[in-house]
Amino acid sequence: MQSRVDLLTAGEEAAFTTLLILILIFGFFGNIAVCVAICKDHHLRQQIPNALIFNLALTDLLTVTLVVPFCVSAIQREDWVFGHFWCQTTAFLYYTFAIVSLESLAFISLDRFYAICRPLQYRSAVTTKRLIPVIMLSWVWAIVFTTPCIFMGWFRFGQYESLCTYTFDGTGEKWKTAVITYSIITIITCIVVPFLLLLYSYVRIFAAVRHQNKRVATQQQLQHQQQLQHQQSNNRPRRRTLWNVNTAYKGYRTIVLIVILFLLSWAPFSVTRLIKIFLWNHEAVPAGADTFATVFSFLSAAANPLAYGLFRKDFRRAFAKLFCQAVQYVTCGRVNVEEQQREHSMNRATSGVQNRD
Repeated sequence: MQSRVDLLTAGEEAAFTTLLILILIFGFFGNIAVCVAICKDHHLRQQIPNALIFNLALTDLLTVTLVVPFCVSAIQREDWVFGHFWCQTTAFLYYTFAIVSLESLAFISLDRFYAICRPLQYRSAVTTKRLIPVIMLSWVWAIVFTTPCIFMGWFRFGQYESLCTYTFDGTGEKWKTAVITYSIITIITCIVVPFLLLLYSYVRIFAAVRHQNKRVATQQQLQHQQQLQHQQSNNRPRRRTLWNVNTAYKGYRTIVLIVILFLLSWAPFSVTRLIKIFLWNHEAVPAGADTFATVFSFLSAAANPLAYGLFRKDFRRAFAKLFCQAVQYVTCGRVNVEEQQREHSMNRATSGVQNRD
């Protein structure tokens, strides 16, 4: 077996470590901000679909807290030094959180699809009683898919992946059929299907928004023609039309961003996994590419708060409110401390005078 020194160059190690640290920082604070905003803001808490976003943020927060730091350590130390038990635990958590996160993305896209394309059915279809079982199902589904790897002994430290992960290295030919079958089923049901649902939902949403903008533009043209009979200026209708075009562009930009983030995070993982499985060669993919796929699978944990939180006005308003409250708390806290120090000094001075008397 090759040493890690031979597998990754110093430049690759530095680049992957830097990227993981950035993912850890932005993922940690970004997902905490989303969770706190939903819990503290009354308006966000009342929106039932935000339970899906909370579940996504919580899953991503657990990923960057319980998995990413150990991947950083494995890259730097060139080995796994945390013992067999934690290796099994980390691998289990990595795949469980990943599956829950992917399913949450699919459920969020379906929720937006029904809200925009089927508004009359939305209120009756999306309720708390239905949403909670859906969230629970995502966790059960993830655990059911991940647990067999523990009993089969497929979780171990992968030098090429720089993480304790699902690997068939050392399993022998007896597991070949089982490993290939399991890998194909997992990639299709846990990655491909959520991506297709996400893509279908957002394409339909964009088509619906574009159709609505065309209807609004047609109505504005009719209003404009009517106004021309009474006035010469037509600046106001044009501004409205431009506003609608700009709104459509922003919606298109958000949809493209979400799809690109999904592909960047999970396409490298799926491709490298399938290549190694079908060639039945754990070293078929270079270590740099394999570690790249591992690192980029964490990218969504840091990017999801941006795509599903900061791009929404209600979340931005909640974030601003929380920031102001935090600044006010810190400022008031410092004032209180200074007042207590002044009172303590005055009490000591008074006590000293009384003692001299």
